[in-house]
Amino acid sequence: MHITFWTHFADRWQGIRLAPGESVTLDERGRTDEGWSSCTEVYTVSECGQFVECDAYTDGRDCDGRMSTEWHGVCAVSELAAVPADEHGPARPKWTQRSRGQRDYAAEAAGY
Repeated sequence: MHITFWTHFADRWQGIRLAPGESVTLDERGRTDEGWSSCTEVYTVSECGQFVECDAYTDGRDCDGRMSTEWHGVCAVSELAAVPADEHGPARPKWTQRSRGQRDYAAEAAGY
């Protein structure tokens, strides 16, 4: 049994196909006009095949300094096409946020 769904990553729609217990990592990084940026998304199907977890991370530096974010969500397999196809893309998962966070390294260094 494989689980399939769509995700929007690196400015394009990508199909993901995983078996229970499997994971895939999408990764993009590079230079920008003001520094660098990276984005990583890890999708993991639970061993029981009932849920997909998403862990998304960004990191980068620009003229304002370094900033990073993380986001963790989960989606029941039954909800992997719960957001209907529209002019923005194919049917896609309805994620439930578990946690999120961000770091502004310049603000931290300034004591904020």
